Amino acid sequence: MMRPLKESLGQVSPIEAEAIDLLRAAAGHEPPPGQKQRVRARLLQQRIIRRGVFFRPAVVLPGILCAAAASAAVGRHWIAET
Repeated sequence: MMRPLKESLGQVSPIEAEAIDLLRAAAGHEPPPGQKQRVRARLLQQRIIRRGVFFRPAVVLPGILCAAAASAAVGRHWIAET
């Protein structure tokens, strides 16, 4: 099980010590000024197009009709044989 480096007990290997030093020396990620505002503004400008509301029935309805036709054709053939 992995433990946080802060909780490691005992001796630290040279590789671990070097990794700890590298992590402590690395600066945190800071986005450019105004990036969040630009992203939020762009998202709000886009019109919300709900393609699924119109597209989904156009795909599902022919599928149901094909399944019903196939079922009727198979059923008619099966009834004729019995």
